[in-house]
Amino acid sequence: MASEEQQQPKTAPRTKKEPAWHARFRQQDFKAWNPIFSPRLAMPTLLIAGIILLPIGIGLLLSSSSITETKFDYTQCALQATATLAAPPAGIDSSIVQWKYADNVCTIRFNVTAPLSPPTSSSGSIGASPVFFYIRISGMYQNHHKMVTSFDLSQLGGSYISTASSLSANCDSLRYAECSKSDYAANGPNGTYDKNCNMGTITVGAGAQYYPCGLLANSYFTDVISDPICITDLSGNPCTFSQYTFSTSGLAWPQDKAVYGKSAWLTTNASSIATQLIPPPQWQRSIPAYANGYNATNLPDLSQNERFIGWMMPAGMPTFKKLWGRNDTVQLKTGIYEVNITTYFDVVRFSGTKSIVYSTANVLGGKNPFIGIGYMSAGGVAVGLAFLFVFLYFISPR
Repeated sequence: MASEEQQQPKTAPRTKKEPAWHARFRQQDFKAWNPIFSPRLAMPTLLIAGIILLPIGIGLLLSSSSITETKFDYTQCALQATATLAAPPAGIDSSIVQWKYADNVCTIRFNVTAPLSPPTSSSGSIGASPVFFYIRISGMYQNHHKMVTSFDLSQLGGSYISTASSLSANCDSLRYAECSKSDYAANGPNGTYDKNCNMGTITVGAGAQYYPCGLLANSYFTDVISDPICITDLSGNPCTFSQYTFSTSGLAWPQDKAVYGKSAWLTTNASSIATQLIPPPQWQRSIPAYANGYNATNLPDLSQNERFIGWMMPAGMPTFKKLWGRNDTVQLKTGIYEVNITTYFDVVRFSGTKSIVYSTANVLGGKNPFIGIGYMSAGGVAVGLAFLFVFLYFISPR
């Protein structure tokens, strides 16, 4: 009788041993750490997080508070200011001392109560930071999906694009300057009215295009703001200097400027510029130089307009600032200053506001208390929860 061992079938020997990690992988048997949050674990974790976050937040907030800034909202100037210089009504920005509005020009006198960028010498040369000039807009959604991609990169780069139909479809909302060729989206359901096509006095040729095309370029900020003029010091004495000048260069990053180029139309087909390249509607209405269209002498070189380059970088929030000028050499001293603003950019139609900001900066950037407050809030919550867990632990230990 065969033994039990002889009767058992023999399995074929395995030619290759399976690695242990492979078997664990197939069986989903890898080791893992599943923390169980007990009061003893949560309390020190939250306390350490709070101890780290709170000093960072305090440092960021103090850094932001150290930045000198002067700003005022002039949205209501065209609506409420009289034709002669007078104090604004209650509720208007306190930095504004006097204002007036006449012939589409808003004249504002405002206070600078602290010098911007303390000088390092008696000559008034700047030490810590340049003085930056910003325009601040609220209520405007540059990141709207129809606006944020509404441009043609080749056109901005200076390429020769012969007709509007050759432009990118991204510009569909605003590319045809010839009314009869405007697309359906711009014409509306009945095709009888197109607010985007050229309705002015400019002679438009067949296939004419907007330059630059798209909604983002058309929305360009067009208020003309003069450099501030010092009227008196804070004691009422005449200023020892007059105009404070801002430069419009050095506003854009080099990599952003590299995207833009001078239009090849100037060298390829300059004689047709007047009828084939049409300023966007808002530019025709708001920029006097383009009211009658372009020609070979006034066609804008977009690569040199750093304000425009900055504007074409869409802001992520409806309230944003755009760098509009800078002064790297002279301190903005205390006193009462005057600016003249030719108002073209309408913010009332979208319930927005527009402001002027003069500010400095530090190694962490411009004035922005939000980040510091955020860190402090998170740290405070963490510390508060840590003490709450301590209290609960002593009341009901486990």
